[in-house]
Amino acid sequence: MTLQYADDTLIVLKGDLGDVQSLKEVLSLFSDATGLSINYHKSTMVPLHMEPEILQQCIDTLGCRLESFPQNYLGLPLSASKLPASAFNTYIERIDSFLFSWQASLPRF
Repeated sequence: MTLQYADDTLIVLKGDLGDVQSLKEVLSLFSDATGLSINYHKSTMVPLHMEPEILQQCIDTLGCRLESFPQNYLGLPLSASKLPASAFNTYIERIDSFLFSWQASLPRF
């Protein structure tokens, strides 16, 4: 599964070395065909239920960093489990301040 918005891409695949090698090959073909390069140093891998030796092989294949949940994607937290309401306080505060300034600029009747 792939989620993409502008220059942000989230790829979800089975934690299998063969699948990761296939992904790397597809990304390499994409890069060759378009002239665009994949910055693996800015990329992260967030595993779920992977054997440590397979995980290390996958990281070595991709050349990316190992990260854990929660992760941000498009400014919102992603997690493998339900996040507490407090994880969204920052977003709620930003929206509240935006709405407050917006309401303040409306004419009063």
